[in-house]
Amino acid sequence: MTITVPPPTIEAITSGEITEGRHYDFKETLDLGDNKHKVGLIDDVVAFLNTGAAHIIVGVREEGGRFKDWRPLTGDRDKLDRRIQSILQDSIDPVPTKIHCRFLDIPGGYICDISLPEHRQRPYQNMKTGAYLIRTGAQNRPLKAAEVKAHYKAADQQHDLAAFHEREARRVLEGEIMRDETPLMSVSILPFDRHLDLPPPKIPRTGVINLRAPMFHEGSSWKIFQACEDGHQGIDVTIGAKGADGGALTRYFLGDDWSVHISVVAPFAYKHDHITFDSFKERLQRLLTETADIYQENGVLGPFAIQMRLEDIGKSENVAWAFASHGPISYRPPGSTVENLSDPAHVEGFYDRIRSRMRR
Repeated sequence: MTITVPPPTIEAITSGEITEGRHYDFKETLDLGDNKHKVGLIDDVVAFLNTGAAHIIVGVREEGGRFKDWRPLTGDRDKLDRRIQSILQDSIDPVPTKIHCRFLDIPGGYICDISLPEHRQRPYQNMKTGAYLIRTGAQNRPLKAAEVKAHYKAADQQHDLAAFHEREARRVLEGEIMRDETPLMSVSILPFDRHLDLPPPKIPRTGVINLRAPMFHEGSSWKIFQACEDGHQGIDVTIGAKGADGGALTRYFLGDDWSVHISVVAPFAYKHDHITFDSFKERLQRLLTETADIYQENGVLGPFAIQMRLEDIGKSENVAWAFASHGPISYRPPGSTVENLSDPAHVEGFYDRIRSRMRR
């Protein structure tokens, strides 16, 4: 999920509303003829590209990360813009394509805002030095070799997603958490930012996480997360639910690295000798939207690797007859990752995949 960072204004800078940190950086001068200055600029841009949207503001003297005084720039603005673009495109791999410069007038000249929208072809590298950097607070930090390898690679993301799903499915089975005689739907999600230095979900002294787990079935309410291996889980048993085998249960796992695995027993209903998908898409969409809200509220960004899966179709006679075959049905949205976790196209794609397996 993409976070936009407000562009700087003169008032926001001078008032202290904008300070140096994860999304803003101040520079007094920009001597592009000096190699040290040039490499420093490339390092800053690389660090921000590997972190998120940001603005580098040139022409500001800071003290303690806050505005102290102006250091006006003068000269041809277009020429400066072209020079900055040329240096960055020639010195960063992969080439960033969305960087642009804004110029704000101040007494005696102007300041330059190097605007860095969110870029997603990470990791970015300073080709002058070979460095991979990330922004932590108001400082740049080198990425370790293991982080570079694990950071953002789409193929690794998909491999990790499959391994994560298998791990949690095994824990559900071995822990006898879910009923095993009914169809089981699962949703596995790995956020792009899970390798960053994000704090784990906040846990008070009680050991209960300070978030509530969304549930799937009608009549279910949000459940409190309780500690479990590698994270926390919320479990719902809906007594007397009209599921495909007369019962329903949801397990919502939230990992310490912000991974999510959701297991749902009897995700669709059985009425009058027929399977009905009444509210199936609506409930699954709500589950994804509420998960996206949890991520957004806690600063966990996309894109996300996501897999939806329906299995154990043949374990229930009430369900098995309706399907032409009983193997697992899996769906991953096109592409390695998705930007918008709550896009209705994900639910539609999974639903269409299930319907295509059913007898005509």
